[in-house]
Amino acid sequence: MGEYSVARVVVDSPLLSIDKPFDFSIPEQFLGQVAIGSMVRVVLGRSTKQHDAYVIELAESSEFKLRPIVGVNGPMRLLPSNVYRLLRALADRSVCSIGDLIKVAVPTRMVRSEAAFAAASWAQTRGTVHQKSTPSTAKRTTEITPEWVGSAIERAVATRALGKSTIIITPDYRDQAALVEQLSADSIDFIDYSASLAKSARYKAFLDSQTAGAHILVGNRSTIYAPVQNLGLIFIKDEGDESLTEQTAPYLAVRDVALVRQQLEDCDLHFSSAARSTDIHRLIDIGYLRDVSKQRTPPKVSFDPDNARNSTQAYAAISQGLDRGAVLVQVANRGIARACYCQQCSARAICRDCAGPLWIDSTSVPRCRWCNRQNLDFVCADCGSKSLRQGLGGATRTVAEFGKSFPGTKVVESSFDKPVLKVKPGKALVVATPGAEPQIAGGYAAVVILDAGASLHLDSLRATERAVARWADAIALLAPDGRAVLAGIPQALGQKLALWQIGQIAADELDERREHAFPPHLRMASIQGELEVARKVIAHIQLHMPQVQVLGPIAIKNGQRVDNRFVLKFTYADGLKLAEELRAAILMEAAAPQTSASGRNSRSIRVRMDDAEVV
Repeated sequence: MGEYSVARVVVDSPLLSIDKPFDFSIPEQFLGQVAIGSMVRVVLGRSTKQHDAYVIELAESSEFKLRPIVGVNGPMRLLPSNVYRLLRALADRSVCSIGDLIKVAVPTRMVRSEAAFAAASWAQTRGTVHQKSTPSTAKRTTEITPEWVGSAIERAVATRALGKSTIIITPDYRDQAALVEQLSADSIDFIDYSASLAKSARYKAFLDSQTAGAHILVGNRSTIYAPVQNLGLIFIKDEGDESLTEQTAPYLAVRDVALVRQQLEDCDLHFSSAARSTDIHRLIDIGYLRDVSKQRTPPKVSFDPDNARNSTQAYAAISQGLDRGAVLVQVANRGIARACYCQQCSARAICRDCAGPLWIDSTSVPRCRWCNRQNLDFVCADCGSKSLRQGLGGATRTVAEFGKSFPGTKVVESSFDKPVLKVKPGKALVVATPGAEPQIAGGYAAVVILDAGASLHLDSLRATERAVARWADAIALLAPDGRAVLAGIPQALGQKLALWQIGQIAADELDERREHAFPPHLRMASIQGELEVARKVIAHIQLHMPQVQVLGPIAIKNGQRVDNRFVLKFTYADGLKLAEELRAAILMEAAAPQTSASGRNSRSIRVRMDDAEVV
């Protein structure tokens, strides 16, 4: 590499104004140490502050007058070319900087982990990664299946036989544990890429994934950025799960990142789930994904519109199921619900003095959460009723209730904060929150979904599809001769579930979104910030892209200040152009960062390019 004296770098910064390549000269003492993907230290402009940066290209010369690199942070290649191209494409699509994505894609550097790794792998860390230019034969597929572990391993092994690597992404600890257990039982080597690992173990997995060979990587959402160099397959379980969307800007969903990476690296892409999201159904509708679901015997499912906790069908299913083995009861929340509602009209009960929400304390007295005043003489402001009812119970309350209803039965509680991975076959009543249902050999004799209707009434555009996905995941744990009951579900949806028309549910939901021009039929972005600046950005968009529909503004309280939010509706074809115009407008009107109450820098305008939750 001695002939290269110029390093083209991207700076690890959230500022859009410096989100572009910069050329720096390579001092003589660093010649031979700087490679594509290396992490270096640079100084920008007249400042003396040093910044971390990543080398994306090496050159013999530059047309600019250059400042030198001031340091090299170790021998490892932390941002390989294929990962850089992915991050660049995502940043352009999402109106964010490379720095916003590097924090997710590149784990914290651990010098000790590098020391043992560097000598053996240095030869592989030099030069550009060349992608094969063979014609595309990649497959994009999706399936509805309860036997996802076997499908994932079968596809990964077949991909490894071709000399290619596989990334398998699961939404939670339970799914990952099931997958890891089966891989270990089959004596299949894999790399654990989970974010829950210690920093040193996570960094080692990051380095191991770059080595030569066909790897199988298992992890959660950040695994989609793993720097494997011969990617052959991305396998994603339950892509619609909320945990597979980043909780920080730019709030990218793993599904969308996978779709971009599949195009860039020409690998296979497979989605597997017990239900189907509207996003996946839209991709099937337009022919982008191929449905490879197999015909299976549908589970035995019945429903009861009655939302009462002592639903006749639910009680009978539990009682009959316990005669044959373990029964799973899924509840929407953990803990004990003590919120109060009017018995007659179901309005939230509020304090007569301060209008705060009422709750039932341990002595069964209604009290205000704000002022702690007793409200023994409650009167509903809406209907005049004097009767109260307690909110729907969570897992803890349900365990207590069923412990009394089924004396002598072992009752197990499993929730996200206190998970139980497995239960032994035999008579037991398992009460679990969504995503925390324990595995059991042979399956459950019965699965009962309580308070199903409550999950459909959440303030989210995706409430129905997420609820159906959670129920389907639980029902997938049934034994072959098991029976499922959903309590408190509307008649029309209940009939489709009883016939196990999972695909039709997604199709109907998408049709309704299409009728109202909601995502995923269209894309929807939100722009939030100080009103005057936000209006200038919107004015720029309306001038250059009049076809984009603008809604708002809506006042949003943001800490000590009030921001304003605009919502944009646009087609998928306009997405990249809109992102370009938004970036240009923000750089012109709102490039200077603002200081938040905590003293940290924050952008005066925040953009979320896919924000269905604003509806």
